[in-house]
Amino acid sequence: MPLNQIPFDFDQLWADYSRPLTAWQPYSINFPIAPLSGPSLPAGLTPSDFDPFSNFTRLSRHSHGLISAGVIAPGKPHLLALPMHNVIGNRPKSTCYVVGDSGGFQIITMNLPVTNQWRAYQLAWSELHCDAALPLDVPSAAVYVKGNAYYGKFGLALQHSVESHEFWRRNCQNSRSGESDSRRMRRLIVLQGHTPQQAWRWYDRIVKQEGYIWEGVAVGGDRRKHLGHLALLVLEMRRDGLLDTLEHLHVLGFANIGYAVCLTALKRAIEDEIGRPILLTFDVSTPFQYAYIFQQAIIGVDWSGRQPTLKTTCWGRPAKSGTSGQRHRCRAANWADWGSR
Repeated sequence: MPLNQIPFDFDQLWADYSRPLTAWQPYSINFPIAPLSGPSLPAGLTPSDFDPFSNFTRLSRHSHGLISAGVIAPGKPHLLALPMHNVIGNRPKSTCYVVGDSGGFQIITMNLPVTNQWRAYQLAWSELHCDAALPLDVPSAAVYVKGNAYYGKFGLALQHSVESHEFWRRNCQNSRSGESDSRRMRRLIVLQGHTPQQAWRWYDRIVKQEGYIWEGVAVGGDRRKHLGHLALLVLEMRRDGLLDTLEHLHVLGFANIGYAVCLTALKRAIEDEIGRPILLTFDVSTPFQYAYIFQQAIIGVDWSGRQPTLKTTCWGRPAKSGTSGQRHRCRAANWADWGSR
C-alpha cells in the first residue's frame, strides 16, 4: 500500500466480524515508542508507524488487541505495578480496546503459584490498563503438563480458579456493572476444560453453583476448538441468563481462517437472538512468538507429513542448513497457536 494513502483501519473493516486479537509480546509494545537504535527503516518508516493503535500510522491500524499479565510480569507480580510506558499505556483510550489475559499460561510454563498477592496485582493492573480482563485462572492444560503444581489435579485447578473469580467479585472496583462510564472494565468469567466432562463440570461450578454472571465470557481449554461445543455452550448460557448481560465473548489462544468464519456466524446468531451487538474475539500468539523469539516469519504450512509443519523464513541471521527457511513440527493438538490455553 502506498504510504501516502490512508492506512487500513481494521476497526471499521472488522466491525461486523469476529475479531482476531494480536497477543502482544514485549518488543512489539515497546519498539514503536523507543528511539531507533539500529539501521534506518525502509521507505521512510519510523518506529511510530508500527504502533497498531496510532491514528497517524502509515501502515495498518488495529483498534483491538490482547496483552497478558504474564508477559508484563513473568514470574514477578510487582512488575505489574510499574507504569506502562508503551503502546498500551500511551494509547488513545477512547478509540482502542485492550483485553487483559490473566497470565494462566505462565502458571504452566513457570510453575507459578496462584496466591492472593498475584490476584491483587493482576486485578489492579487489569483495572488500570484494560478494557476487558479475566481473573487469574489455571488453564485445564496444566492438568496434562508435568512440572507444575496442577499436573493431574483438575479439581485443584478448578478450585483455585473459582477462588480467583471470588477475589474479583469482592475486590473489583472498576467493573461496568451498574455503571454509566463507558471506560469501565468488562469482567470476563473463564471457562476451561479439555474433555466434555471437564468443560461441563467447570461451567456448572462457575455459573450454576457460584453464580458468576458478568459482562463477558472467555473460553479456554481444548474444548474451545470444537465448534459444536461452543454452540452447545451458547445455548446453555442462554438458558442460564448469561446472554442477558453478555457484551464480549472471547476464545483464548486459538485461531485459523475457517474457525474465524464460523465464529463470525456465531456472533451474528447471538446478536439476532438478543437484539444487540456483541464483541466476539479470539487471540493468537504463534506468529508474534516466532518473530520475537526466533526472528522468523511463518510463510505457510506443509501438510505432506504425518503432522503439519510450519514453513518459515528468517531475518537478522542466516537460516540453518543453508536454506531460505526452516520447518518446525507442531503438536497436532496445538499447531494453530503457540501454547495451551
